[in-house]
Amino acid sequence: MIAETRRWTNWLLAFVIAVAVGGGYFMHQLGIAATAVGAAAALCWFCSNEHNLRWYAATIGLLLPQDVIVARLSIADVCASPAIFRTGLDGLRRRTLPHSTMIAPFCLLTATFVIATIVEYRTLGHVTSWTLFNKDTGLILQVLVFAALAATLTTPVDVRHLVRWFVAGVVISNIAALFGVAAAFSGIPNPLYNVGNHRLFGWMANPSVTGALLMTGAFLQVSLLASKPASIGAMRSFEWAGLGLLGGSLALTLSRGTWLAVACGAGALLVLLIVERARHAPWPQSVVVATVLWWAVPSIALGALAWQAAPLRAMASVGGRAAALRSDLVGKCQSDPTLDVCREVVMTNAERARTTPPHALDPVPPPVAVSTPASVASTSELTSVPPPNPLFVPDPRDGALRNARGLTDRLAITRSAFRRYNQSVTTRLFGIGLGTFYETSAGEFGVPLIIHNTFVWFLVELGPLGLVAVLWVWAQTGMNLWRVFRSDDGDRKMAAGLIATFVAMTVFCVFNEGFYQRSLWIVIALADRLRATSDGAA
Repeated sequence: MIAETRRWTNWLLAFVIAVAVGGGYFMHQLGIAATAVGAAAALCWFCSNEHNLRWYAATIGLLLPQDVIVARLSIADVCASPAIFRTGLDGLRRRTLPHSTMIAPFCLLTATFVIATIVEYRTLGHVTSWTLFNKDTGLILQVLVFAALAATLTTPVDVRHLVRWFVAGVVISNIAALFGVAAAFSGIPNPLYNVGNHRLFGWMANPSVTGALLMTGAFLQVSLLASKPASIGAMRSFEWAGLGLLGGSLALTLSRGTWLAVACGAGALLVLLIVERARHAPWPQSVVVATVLWWAVPSIALGALAWQAAPLRAMASVGGRAAALRSDLVGKCQSDPTLDVCREVVMTNAERARTTPPHALDPVPPPVAVSTPASVASTSELTSVPPPNPLFVPDPRDGALRNARGLTDRLAITRSAFRRYNQSVTTRLFGIGLGTFYETSAGEFGVPLIIHNTFVWFLVELGPLGLVAVLWVWAQTGMNLWRVFRSDDGDRKMAAGLIATFVAMTVFCVFNEGFYQRSLWIVIALADRLRATSDGAA
């Protein structure tokens, strides 16, 4: 009877989640989506057990619009809330913490965030909502989910079940996104696929972030296919078909940084396959061929693009790129002032006059003052926006792939961030403050921007101690995975897939601020639990 109730509850929860996502993305009705999210939370509390974390893993790829759940939370966080609450009660009652190798790194990480938040307050005179809701609360939430996973995943079987739920969720959400692609080509516009630049945005509303999720699911699917099959026949064929669809969707993202991450992850997996063959434990030939393809296809594509690219475009100055970016944004707001990005564009009176009806003109408050060295163009110097520099105008034939705009933007942002970091001895010791770059970058670039490099972001905003903390998390995760891979138990293939994923996510974080991606955190958690369960089994 209990099993029957649980089965029906799972089907009902899946239906409610579908209604929440559909209401948030397609019907644009906040009431429907919010009600469904509340119903999902109630169902999770009603059936509070270890299966809630499986639902967390399965719904990681379903990020709801910000007007449905604040701070860009995932519906997976709703599913994980009962497990978090139960873990907290158990910890208070027993006064013990789950055995984990990540306790010390997370403690240092939390301390650096507290210090960086104080630095932001001293720098700006207040703590921004971006810092509180997106940075501080985001870290707390990820650590709490990690603690719940550490308390729940106590055997290797638990780890494998969670991986299967995660992979199944990624595959199913990807199939649903491909329906959005088909609808877009049929003339039905939707937020999943942008027909204008031919890119798959997916449920994560960002091609690169969607690509990171897809490649995580793909590498873990490879490790599952390499293991002794828990399913045979038609189900095995569906798993291979799901892997192929993940590869096709990765191609549709047109994210060169993600393609590079996939190539590096597949290359790492090929090295591990060679090590396995030397140990007389070869993987199935079908898996080896699939790994070679996952390495060769993006590598060849990136090589062809690099051969045709114009590398000098990436050498733009910060001031020049900032002016060009401002000019592009103002041009977009001239053509369509209702765009979301126009809400945060810092425009001058003259620019605003061209984009706003005469009766609506009001004095524009000055942008946030930014203390920058003389080498960086100040806000006043950017009030007169020059016409776009021809250097930054891509050839129309290039499309989204061959132009160097993305790399140019990232280099300009990184240079600006380092110049702010080197302002004084204080900033070099403690960083410029958590969230400070996002809060003040609009004065230079015309719109708030983040630093598109996880490790640079930690150094610039959290200082050297923050960089040490994040590198400790990375090093400990790598050590956990390598120890399991070098062991002689049955988790070696799973560890190999996680190593490939971790390498790919590391490359992804070099080109993006990927620290808060749940696909990265589930890899960190699975690495820790594999290490803990392997040690326990030993």
